[in-house]
Amino acid sequence: MENTYMKVQEASEFLRTSTSSIYKMTMNSTIPHYKIGRGLRFKKEELIQFVENGDAGKGTRIVPSDLEILRVPSLY
Repeated sequence: MENTYMKVQEASEFLRTSTSSIYKMTMNSTIPHYKIGRGLRFKKEELIQFVENGDAGKGTRIVPSDLEILRVPSLY
């Protein structure tokens, strides 16, 4: 599966949290992210693993029951 990169707004919608929470998690290095130029990018697969590993419970409102909602069927 190819990695899909998301911007902050897309990642916040995907994880169902605020953009300010995303920025806080990147500042604390609790969420996997990439700094490309002045922008932040997130790999979709790494965000899914982040939720599955339970790391999302540290400073976010994501709970394991949301995991089923986060899974998006592949279009391929």
